[in-house]
Amino acid sequence: GDPIVITGWNIRSLPLHIIEALLLPSHVLAIQEADIPEYLVPTVSNQTKDAKRHITLPTTSDLSTTKDTRRGKRIATITTTKPITSEHDDHHTNLLKATGRWSEIIVPTDVKHKHVIVANIYGYSGANGDSKIYDDNERLLAAAIIRMNQFRNTPYYLCGDINVNPDISNAIAAAVNCGIAHDVLYDWSQGKPQHTFCKDGVHQGMSGPGTSRIDAIIANPLGAHLITNVTYHWDHAAGFDHVPYSITLDQQAFTNNVTTIGKPTNIVTNIWNTYFK
Repeated sequence: GDPIVITGWNIRSLPLHIIEALLLPSHVLAIQEADIPEYLVPTVSNQTKDAKRHITLPTTSDLSTTKDTRRGKRIATITTTKPITSEHDDHHTNLLKATGRWSEIIVPTDVKHKHVIVANIYGYSGANGDSKIYDDNERLLAAAIIRMNQFRNTPYYLCGDINVNPDISNAIAAAVNCGIAHDVLYDWSQGKPQHTFCKDGVHQGMSGPGTSRIDAIIANPLGAHLITNVTYHWDHAAGFDHVPYSITLDQQAFTNNVTTIGKPTNIVTNIWNTYFK
């Protein structure tokens, strides 16, 4: 089958920028800061339907941490094929769902009886600089990684604006060190990943004050095995403060044998317990 492209993008209002979103050449587009007010959900849904796309939305939540009382959808996942909605039946997954900052879909592939799972996640703004928000964000990330680790035999991608540099996330570091997760953008840059955010507008090669790498794709080992390319869409990023980024998957790699190194699981358990005690 043809390669599958999965894209992540903090778009800062999907209702305002839905045309730009639909122009991205992606099979799966995970959007953060979609911020669709409840009254605009039918409009946005119809626009995606008119473009022959499917949209998956999370639990309704507050659109701001201030006294603003608006409620709506903080994230959105747009697909070219109809996804399968996954089941949620455990403590960590129910916690994720309740935040309105996480959703998960199963994406069919052209390979018989094979599929991939894509989770869309939006971290808490301010996690890079506020210790309390950082702890809340770590709980969110830890729960999402626990969920990912339930699917060791299925390619899984956790994609989003996590609002913290993956290098300083204890949850991500623990998962990477235990061999259950890969920081894809880091791995594909030989340890020198491109910054993805700039408050004054993104541009290729940006670095220094006001820029950071707070967007990420975290894959399980099987998911990492399928990736053949990583792309930053600078041509779509003009005027935005986040650059969209994509991974390309080789569907034929589903037929390969993958050998992984077993590591003690109690290390993972101890790390997660620090966030859920």
